[in-house]
Amino acid sequence: YQRRVHGVLDDYYNPRLQRVILFICSEAECKGVPTKRLFPIQLAQRFQAKIIALEHRYYGASQPFGKDSLSLENLKYLTAEQALEDLAYFMKWVHETPEFNVNQGSRWITIGGSYPGALSAWFRYKYPHLTVGALSSSGVVEPIIDFRKFDEQVRISALKSGEWCFQAIKEISAKVEDTLLHDQQGSVDLRKQFNAHGLTNTEFLWFFADIFVELIQYGHRRELCEAIKTNNHAERLDWLSKNYDRVVGPVSYTHLRAHETPEHLVCRLLLEKKKKQHISH
Repeated sequence: YQRRVHGVLDDYYNPRLQRVILFICSEAECKGVPTKRLFPIQLAQRFQAKIIALEHRYYGASQPFGKDSLSLENLKYLTAEQALEDLAYFMKWVHETPEFNVNQGSRWITIGGSYPGALSAWFRYKYPHLTVGALSSSGVVEPIIDFRKFDEQVRISALKSGEWCFQAIKEISAKVEDTLLHDQQGSVDLRKQFNAHGLTNTEFLWFFADIFVELIQYGHRRELCEAIKTNNHAERLDWLSKNYDRVVGPVSYTHLRAHETPEHLVCRLLLEKKKKQHISH
């Protein structure tokens, strides 16, 4: 577990109170305690608690089978159920590791957002004896067939810049889809431009759609809309290929799809290692 702990914040920790916040990292490489998201830190300060950030199995350095982790045989252990058991076992390990200064009588809460938010809620339900509470921000606990509301909200947000911005996104997306379906060399060049050589047409379309989603969701709507105001398709693609990663960081095309997949609530097909190989973040 030592390689999976990606941050401990004990600036406000009072050992007498034995309060611990377990920050559940998302389906990506864990960057530790998120200093840009102050709410967990405010909680730690208010309740004199320690924060421990734990990386999700199969992401970042947390490869349970080393270089063979992404084989089809081993991917069967990439499930929400296994992730919940990881959390329970991790708490036991922390109690047994003196460096943490956390004893058996400690009081834990879990915290997470989106998929980790669902894990936080499910963990409280499955292991109520291990925690005193859970925070689930936007937890995806309810699978909905053909979930469209998120994409509808992206449209509404794009319209704040004007109808032209939304229409430009539709136009770019349509041209990209047409290239993938009808222009073999253009399809190869397009993947190369976005460092996404290993993706299928369907995978690339998920990935490409989420570029707009992530930019808008994380507060870069104005910058996006201004950049695609030009009618030159090549210039639009050039800006997107050079700026999506710089602006919002790595884009996981499965992140939002997990919210709408009924058969597999936790759909995690594009793993961090694969992203590094094929999308070159």
